Amino acid sequence: EPYTHSLELARTDPRVRAALGEPIGPGWMISGEIEVSGPSGEASLSYPISGPDGSATVYVEATKTTGQWQYQTLIVEIDGTGERIDLAPDEVLAEEMP
Repeated sequence: EPYTHSLELARTDPRVRAALGEPIGPGWMISGEIEVSGPSGEASLSYPISGPDGSATVYVEATKTTGQWQYQTLIVEIDGTGERIDLAPDEVLAEEMP
């Protein structure tokens, strides 16, 4: 799922860990939607994360085609500073789903 994968990427990214401290955990409020129909779908969501040194919001835009999620947007925006950390590589990030 885009939520689980994006959270894991945020937790392991050294730039996010440096800004928020460790451990990094998710907040309770997830906004947006995920719609899946068989091997295709779309996700548009945002959710808070925080660590001992600060908090941030994760933004995810993804499309599922032939069973594989491709992320158009995967950004962590640090609260307070507004710094935006792009977690997606230069190419579109794809995750194969079982």
